[in-house]
Amino acid sequence: MTIEERVINLERDLARTKKHNGLLFVVLCLAVAVMISGAAVESKKIEVVATPKVEKEIRAQKIVLVDDEGNMRVSLSAVGDTPGLVLYNEKGMRRGEMSINLFGTTGLYMYNPKGQVNISLSSVKDTAFFVLRNANDTKSVGMSSEPEISLTDKNGNDRIHLQLADIGPSIQLIDEKCNPRITQSTTKDGSGLIMFDDNGKPRIQLGTIKDGPMLLMADEKGAPRASLGISSTKTPDGKTITYPESTLLLFGPDGKETFQAPR
Repeated sequence: MTIEERVINLERDLARTKKHNGLLFVVLCLAVAVMISGAAVESKKIEVVATPKVEKEIRAQKIVLVDDEGNMRVSLSAVGDTPGLVLYNEKGMRRGEMSINLFGTTGLYMYNPKGQVNISLSSVKDTAFFVLRNANDTKSVGMSSEPEISLTDKNGNDRIHLQLADIGPSIQLIDEKCNPRITQSTTKDGSGLIMFDDNGKPRIQLGTIKDGPMLLMADEKGAPRASLGISSTKTPDGKTITYPESTLLLFGPDGKETFQAPR
């Protein structure tokens, strides 16, 4: 074989090699493209599988949420006659509650670290109540939609009572034996102040009525013994006598008038 023939064969082999390498490059590109598209499809499949299913309704009697250590922190329960939501601290003690009982009382309750109710807001039929309790678990302040407010001592006994009734507002001061000692009220007919003794008997009454002011003092039986200002008495035959503001009247134990000034 001559040198020219060898050169021709070498050029032919080189051309076939270039053609083969070109086909190989195309095949490799197609393979890479197929791998990329397959990975994308697989990624989409994974995303679809990872998407959680949303339930429109969950039916259960009790749901409990726990913290990282497995302690119950939230309880939503419909078991028994008192369904409600309860919040617990890290020691498992109640700190907050919203519930409704068998009698239809709905309430919101807040507890102190000892598990005692400090604040309660409740509704019973047509009346709402708001109560603050002290560390002794006794009522300190009570309010209702009547409306009225009560302040209590450390034993839970009412000591101050403020009320707005249909006839007018009133305030009452109560001793440690739960006996009223002072009552002040206002109505459309006037206003008055009444002071009571240890036995709950009214002893002093001071007020203003349509006709004018008056002061009345009574004995331990509650019978009037002295009157200053506007007052009225009845005669034996049933007639009513009205006295002006400047009148002083004294009465005996039997309730009969013993002194009058001026006459």
